[in-house]
Amino acid sequence: MFRHQSPVYRLTGYLPIFPIIFREKAAALLTAGNAGAAYSQEQKTVFQPGLAARGTAGVLNAVAGVSQALEQQISRAIDEPSRRVRAFPATGCQAPWQVYCQSVFDFAPGNARHDRHLAQQHELRTMVQRQFAGRHDVNYLDLGAVVDLANPAESFDGMHPTPKGNSRVAAALVPAITDLISRTGRP
Repeated sequence: MFRHQSPVYRLTGYLPIFPIIFREKAAALLTAGNAGAAYSQEQKTVFQPGLAARGTAGVLNAVAGVSQALEQQISRAIDEPSRRVRAFPATGCQAPWQVYCQSVFDFAPGNARHDRHLAQQHELRTMVQRQFAGRHDVNYLDLGAVVDLANPAESFDGMHPTPKGNSRVAAALVPAITDLISRTGRP
């Protein structure tokens, strides 16, 4: 949900990812390709980048900084989006978790939005079958029932799969991908 912190995203619906890419590339240049090392709390030095790599990293960081400065200026020009929740009593959640709780509540089984989502998926599946009938390179795969989001062994928060849940998704994907490859002759 960090994208909602971006004023450019709030204004246009577009998330400028170039600052992120530039910072990650600069971190990779400064840490011998291990961008994760730039975020590490350990203070081990394993690599000293050359002058060219340090210069390139400096330019990338500067460009990312300019982009962030522009976002801050735009942020002052537009209003902060409303974070109010329509049905606070329905979730019982306290600030600052009301929006998150409301989103999960809205899409839980038995709610109108959940039913709407199921109807949406039905229409999508029907459209794919209708428009792409006979095409061997197009397939619709519904994995909605593969992971039981209510089972803590398969989903730790009712939304994101645990390693066991991800294994179930992978196990369901493998035959579908293998079938698609065999039908198209391409990986």
